[in-house]
Amino acid sequence: MPRHKYRQYNQDTVKKAVEAVVRKELSLNKASKLYGIPRTTIQDKVKGLVPVEARSGPKTNLTMEEEDKLVSWATHMNEIGYGQTKRELQLVVKKILDQDGRKTQFANNLPGRDWWQRFLKRHPQLTERQGEALGKERAQLSHEKVEAWYDEFETYMKTSQDLDGKGEEILKDPNRLFNCDESGFPLSGKIEKVLAPVGSRNVYQITTSDKKQITVLACMNAAGLYLPPMLIYPGVRFRYYPLEGAPADWFMGRSGNGWIDSEVFYEWIANHFLPEVKKHGVKFPVVLLVDGHKSHVSLETAEFCNKNGIILYCFLAHASHIMQPCDLSFFRSLKGHWTKEVKEFTLQSDGQTVTKVNFAGVFAKAWKKSTIKETAMNGFRSAGIFPFNKNAYDKSKILQGEQNTNTEDCVVSEVQQQKSCPPAATAGLQAFESCISEEKKWLFEKRFAEKYDIQTDELYNVWKKLKVGSTTVEEGDQQTPEETPKPSQAGPSRISTAFEDHLRFPKAPSTSLSTKQKLNEQLPKAISGEKFRKYLKDKQQEREEEETRKQKNREEREAKKAAKEKEKQEKEKEKSLRNTGRSALEKENEEEEEEDTSDESDDEVNEVCANCGRRYRGEWEDKNWIGCVNCPRWYHRRCTDISDITSMTEEEVNAIDWFCPEC
Repeated sequence: MPRHKYRQYNQDTVKKAVEAVVRKELSLNKASKLYGIPRTTIQDKVKGLVPVEARSGPKTNLTMEEEDKLVSWATHMNEIGYGQTKRELQLVVKKILDQDGRKTQFANNLPGRDWWQRFLKRHPQLTERQGEALGKERAQLSHEKVEAWYDEFETYMKTSQDLDGKGEEILKDPNRLFNCDESGFPLSGKIEKVLAPVGSRNVYQITTSDKKQITVLACMNAAGLYLPPMLIYPGVRFRYYPLEGAPADWFMGRSGNGWIDSEVFYEWIANHFLPEVKKHGVKFPVVLLVDGHKSHVSLETAEFCNKNGIILYCFLAHASHIMQPCDLSFFRSLKGHWTKEVKEFTLQSDGQTVTKVNFAGVFAKAWKKSTIKETAMNGFRSAGIFPFNKNAYDKSKILQGEQNTNTEDCVVSEVQQQKSCPPAATAGLQAFESCISEEKKWLFEKRFAEKYDIQTDELYNVWKKLKVGSTTVEEGDQQTPEETPKPSQAGPSRISTAFEDHLRFPKAPSTSLSTKQKLNEQLPKAISGEKFRKYLKDKQQEREEEETRKQKNREEREAKKAAKEKEKQEKEKEKSLRNTGRSALEKENEEEEEEDTSDESDDEVNEVCANCGRRYRGEWEDKNWIGCVNCPRWYHRRCTDISDITSMTEEEVNAIDWFCPEC
């Protein structure tokens, strides 16, 4: 016998049934049959015996209104880029419960796994998702900035003199609209979830221990044509052929770190992009859309593109995830196939891993599976490039919410309502209630407490306005700020003031731009255009002048340093001479220099000091000299390592058996 399904109706159906009975459009029996709801259920809700929006099961720790506000806050936090994790939401609820002093079955008032699962079940509009990292620059993007880029691009294509009136024709030709972008492909691929025995503590996947990656530059057009990629390897010289296993028309780039730079990009666009486009018979000029990476912006590249009919146009800064076709469609597919091919290679090659040597061969298989015509066309369509449509981009990728949203919009406090209530509301309510029956009054009270409004019931709506004013005025007269009760225990809002204290939104980050950012926004996006090329020439001239100025400053500093060093040496020499009897030494040196000059023409062989090289007359008894006892070398006394020799008497010096440094 089939099991009877419990409660085959939802809250919306119950509301419709109750509203139909209240408006006397249907009887209880007819409403029960039409909506499939038990007659007693409708009757109890119409009479107010049970709330219209009642939950089955045990009583929750938060009221329905409080949970709705919690959902609203979590949703808005996600919209502004601060999505809450399971743990963070549980801690927020704990703080609210602690501040209210509510007694719950939770350990230390911290909701657990069961509460979390039931909370998600009660609010199916929420689910757990893996977040994506979003830089603060991308977080500051706005619809106005994105749409302004599309307007500027369209205006340039239709009115720029650089295109000689052919821009509008190019916009309508998918074969002439290209996009290129670079992305890194790690040698280890990506670790995925695998099957493992229940309770396994360690689950491994064999990959290469090399954490390096190879940069790949891909290029495609709006018609679905893919140009052969460029693989950029780190290094200059290789003992192996890096493109082994790849098709012959693939292009290889080299850089010190394996990343793209302005030189590599120029080589690609001059030696690969231009010949490949011509080979496929594409009509020139063509548009090549790139992001604002510095490698794409150089005077040499801009001049080459201008001469060869390539319109090099730059996307809005930090918006490639919104408007760049390669990012929107192709790279996601390519990286997925790359991960599969890495794993397949490891399985089929007896545990060998992907290295720089065999990268090209493995990558070629992933490239072949990913280069699908429709993928490229979808990327350009999603970006709004072809067909051109500035409203085609995914607007959900731009954060919608205001981060400085006041929590008063999310959590309604009865204390705040009291401040705006008219004093005459109490008298008006009393007069109104005197004209209606007690049963009707009781029914209105129940609806008001449950926040169940029927828009078509004008009598209730009038009573509600008077009731809100009357209730808040009376309570406001009796309470002080210190005696304010918890809304979860008093008043119709059924929302605790603790929500105001803990459901906060982060401060909006500063939107002011730096000088460099302001300059970048003012620059034209057409890199190969006349204005941008003039800007690059001016910048190059400024760099050259700056380098000349720096070189001149370096030379001046070195000259000053050399002069100071020479002056320092002279001062040290003078100090040394003063310590050893400078006057006598200068006189002796003058006599020696005169003697040397007069004896230069003589055939007599003169002796010299073995240390400083100065000549002397060979008089061994001269008091300024000392000879080695082991060899014929003579030294000035000041040129020896004998301490205090200048203060010794002649007898003390002669008594020394001194060996020169050579002996």
